[in-house]
Amino acid sequence: MSKNNSGFSREGRFAKRKRSKIIATILASAAALLVVVYIILFTAGGSVAPNETQDSETQSQFAEQNDSSGDSEESEEPTEELEVREIEEENEDSEEKNSENDSSEEDEKEESEESENESSEVNEEEESEEEESEEESSEEEESSEDEENDNRQVEESSEENVDRVITGDWSPVQTKQDISGEHRTTYDPNSQDWQEILQAASKATGVDVGAMTVWRIENAGNGQVHAAISDGGQGQVQRVLIDWEDGKGYQPLQVEELNNNPY
Repeated sequence: MSKNNSGFSREGRFAKRKRSKIIATILASAAALLVVVYIILFTAGGSVAPNETQDSETQSQFAEQNDSSGDSEESEEPTEELEVREIEEENEDSEEKNSENDSSEEDEKEESEESENESSEVNEEEESEEEESEEESSEEEESSEDEENDNRQVEESSEENVDRVITGDWSPVQTKQDISGEHRTTYDPNSQDWQEILQAASKATGVDVGAMTVWRIENAGNGQVHAAISDGGQGQVQRVLIDWEDGKGYQPLQVEELNNNPY
């Protein structure tokens, strides 16, 4: 009986030990599993935290950028408004300058037109005065010529080829030559003598120098000159006796109306 009891106690103790080992192994495995799970969780939590930090930093940077962009937009808006105002002011200034320039140009044009009108009025007045003086002088000449013509005497002539002889009290043609010293007549068609002789013939005959046909101008002796002229190429030939009066010029003395043209 004692042997059976002792064997049973040994087996019991061995079984207990075995169960204890199994339990210890199970507990160690569970503890190891818990450690592994804890490590995994710790590792996962550490990796997630930096991402969250980065996300928060990114969000803060984005917010700051949004704030700065908003501020820049707000700051840009007044700048654009200022630029627009400056452009408008410049346009207004340029328009004012242009209007001032236009007004100044208009004033200058008006002044120039007024000065031109004044000058034209002055010129017209001068021209009218000159015309009046010319008319007066021509009237005086005509009146003097009329008076001289009224003093003419017409006589029938008995000379050959002379129809009538006309004498009058004609005034000398005022000369433009030098009247100092003795005068010598020049029979050159381009000379001043020639022109003044024709003027004297025109005074006596009434034929204008421009419409006059000159047949001959020759020396008549004693410082006198004969000028044979006609009114155009078809009129009666008239021979004018002209004398030089010292200090004055050529003076017509008589006119002979010829029957035929000997020249």
